[in-house]
Amino acid sequence: MNPSHSFTSTNSDKIQAVPKRIIKRNLQAVDFDSERLNRTLSTIRKQYKEYSKDKQARLQAQILRYLKYHQGGAPEPSVLQLQDAIEQSLFSNAYYKSAKYFISHRAEKRILRQQRQHLKLLIRAIHDEINHKPTSQTHAINPALTTTVCLSLFAQMVHQTPDSLTEQPELSAALKEHIRSVPSDDLMALLTEIEGIIG
Repeated sequence: MNPSHSFTSTNSDKIQAVPKRIIKRNLQAVDFDSERLNRTLSTIRKQYKEYSKDKQARLQAQILRYLKYHQGGAPEPSVLQLQDAIEQSLFSNAYYKSAKYFISHRAEKRILRQQRQHLKLLIRAIHDEINHKPTSQTHAINPALTTTVCLSLFAQMVHQTPDSLTEQPELSAALKEHIRSVPSDDLMALLTEIEGIIG
């Protein structure tokens, strides 16, 4: 966001336009949670102390007005538009430390979502690899190989780029070899555990 394009409230615009619904990143419409917005602003206020509780109430009203006037022709605002409204309102009130924190926090969350998506794509690719591997394996389980698969999976996740979010990742030759060395049941149990963690 560019802080030079500020949104200034007027005395004639005192109505707090709280949206009934908001569009999540997955395009699902859910009830708008005003208390969640209030908690976000409270967390920032307590950390940087750039505004008081009274100013926080006015800030929240300004965010909601900004959201109303900048959601375009959409019947309901989106989460991204709400975050833009928070960022812009902090800037326009010269709460620069708070704005910097919010921008950094927003970027960190975006990176975490990208990493989670990368991991889900890798898990899908490993599932496909397991389905095509030979089933006649009778050798004893080697825990070290399972650990190697975990490390290889993590390494591939780290080296994935944001541009590959919509692409099915290609497993490395080394990881494919490890997958062929570990019993399918062990691999499926491992993937199930990982999927439970990332949600």
